[in-house]
Parts: sequence; C-alpha cells; structure tokens
Amino acid sequence: MEASVDVKIQHDIVVGMLRGHLENGYGLADAMKHMVTMGLPKEALKLLTRADLELHQNGDGHYEVLPEEYKGNGNGAA
Repeated sequence: MEASVDVKIQHDIVVGMLRGHLENGYGLADAMKHMVTMGLPKEALKLLTRADLELHQNGDGHYEVLPEEYKGNGNGAA
C-alpha cells in the first residue's frame, strides 16, 4: 500500500509542475525540458498521461491547459 501512495504523490508532483509551466507560457516540449533541467529525473515524466495534461493547442501552435469547464468532455483536446 505504501508504494502505491508514494507513486501517487510523485505523479501529483510531476503533473503539478508540468501544468504550472504550461500555465506560465511554456510549450509542452520546453516545459518538459525545463523540468529535467531543474533536476526532475526523465523517468518521472513517464508518470504523465494525456488525461493528466488535458491540453488543447491554441492558434499559434502552443499547448495550453484547458479551462476547468472543458475538462473531461473532449472539447478542444489535442
């Protein structure tokens, strides 16, 4: 049980970091690169799923976090 809780905590941290980068204007690839540069092990990025990100691509080719009202219904998902 303790191991699954540990993975859940790690997952939540990685998701939070990535979403924070995206909300601050990073593109998806740049956000991931920056997280690794900051010391996050590349292996930790494997914890991410598309559902975690809930992204859409805006008109200039950058990914943005979907607003809360669009999450889970497929509107604008990349």
